[in-house]
Amino acid sequence: MKKAITYIYILIFAAGILSCRKTLEITPYTAFTDETIYTAKDRIELAIAGVYDAAQTGFYPEGLAPRGYPFGAANIEQDDLRGEDVINMESFYQITYNNTYTSNSPNCYNMWNNCYTLINKANVVIEGVNNSITANVVTQGEGNAYIAECRFLRALAMHQLLIEFARPYADGQGSQLGVVIRDFAINSDATIAKANAVARSSVADCYKFIEDDLVFAEANLPATRTANINYRATKAAAIALEMRVYLHEGKWADVLTAGGKIISSNGTVFSSPIGGWKLTSTPDGPFANNTSVENVFSIENTATDNGSVSGAMQSMYGSNGTSVGARGLIGISPIIWNLSYWNAADLRRSLVTPNFTNNDPSTAPSGKKPMYFTTKYRDASWGDDAPQIRYPEVLLTMAEAYARVNGTVDATALSYLNAVRNRAVTATASQYTIASFATPAEFIKAVLAERRIEFLGEGKRWGDIHRLSLDPQFNNAVLSGTSGATTAGIPAKVLASGITAANFKTLYSGSAAYSSIPKAQAAIGNTDYRFLWPLPATEITNSLNGIVTQNPSY
Repeated sequence: MKKAITYIYILIFAAGILSCRKTLEITPYTAFTDETIYTAKDRIELAIAGVYDAAQTGFYPEGLAPRGYPFGAANIEQDDLRGEDVINMESFYQITYNNTYTSNSPNCYNMWNNCYTLINKANVVIEGVNNSITANVVTQGEGNAYIAECRFLRALAMHQLLIEFARPYADGQGSQLGVVIRDFAINSDATIAKANAVARSSVADCYKFIEDDLVFAEANLPATRTANINYRATKAAAIALEMRVYLHEGKWADVLTAGGKIISSNGTVFSSPIGGWKLTSTPDGPFANNTSVENVFSIENTATDNGSVSGAMQSMYGSNGTSVGARGLIGISPIIWNLSYWNAADLRRSLVTPNFTNNDPSTAPSGKKPMYFTTKYRDASWGDDAPQIRYPEVLLTMAEAYARVNGTVDATALSYLNAVRNRAVTATASQYTIASFATPAEFIKAVLAERRIEFLGEGKRWGDIHRLSLDPQFNNAVLSGTSGATTAGIPAKVLASGITAANFKTLYSGSAAYSSIPKAQAAIGNTDYRFLWPLPATEITNSLNGIVTQNPSY
């Protein structure tokens, strides 16, 4: 799927609208025109490749360098750094880590811009494929399958926009301002003007739009593929994304209904009857092999097409002391390292590497802080795929929803959690039983902790902080053991400046109390304006009579 389309597909007018009123149309000499690209099935395949490409390598700043926006790397890195379980080791991500955004900050500006570029490319192809169906170039079923891929990617982008730029669904049950719904192609002066006149919809309406896209995708995507199954949307991927969306809306019963379609069990072993997705035998399986049976949907990166030294995941997450090609910019925080739920013998503790040798923090590279880094991304040529949906997410989402719906901890709920945890915590004496939890709330806390451990370095932390920020039982203030509404939002964080060779082993003992860990980056409450990113200033100024409104206080 990689960039087959980049040099032969027309650049669409005003993919995001926000950066300027109109983007020049650039047609390389090898390009097909809008009139010809949808006249043959093989050309439609190229157009679809262009939509996936837009999901993988957007630019930062515009047109200068690829950084993996929105889903080739950026959503993973940015959404980890918005949480407390990683540490920003240099100034590279300081704006994200410190929440010091402005309406012109590159990180939030380019997340918005590249998500809408993806959405617009999807809309262009949807319209083109509908024309191909009318012209009998493809059958209705073939055309719907292509459209379903576009709607899956559009839903993925819309949800990313909501968790970055809009209030959680729980705030007024979706009554707050969401983002801009764009369901038509922007490829002419008339459609640019039309887009400029569209205001932000409510969070609820945005979620309804996403749900509709995913219902269509589920109905029309293939259950399996002969090639690129990890990189092209399938029926199971659409259902798994539905589960994530319902989780954010607090629609627990809908989670269970969707999950029932892609979870079947043989005792304690779970798999999907659609597509055959299942856990690998070890926690390292999905990273040792990007195309494993666990990676339900990933964005493909290669040695020649990736987020570059300034965005690729191995470059950002890899150890700057031991990994070739790594800059060591995103380290593992002592907050997660000392999490009481993370068993000392958990095999996932071995999926880290230090930037020092001989267990001596003083041997960290000159000018660098001693640190642990994840080894999930290990391709020195930066070709690690960006995992978006893994099967453990399906199981842990099911575990949480089951406990919330039934208000109890039973063998079924526990089996979902243990399926994920027990492959890493292999000692029977350390494994959970029903007796491990006095209340359903304690069970849900364990599920939420398991999500932090299992998806460390995969960008899932911010989504949970966002959706739970108003939850009286499970917001960050409650789970961290602190109190006060002002901390039930972006958690307090550890600054790299507070880590030294002298205190490293104490901070990373595995048993340090949360209260003893110095958190110099203060928490930000869920009502603080910095809880949300600002919309780009150009999005506001380009809208008709300022119809698109900015988030408060920006």
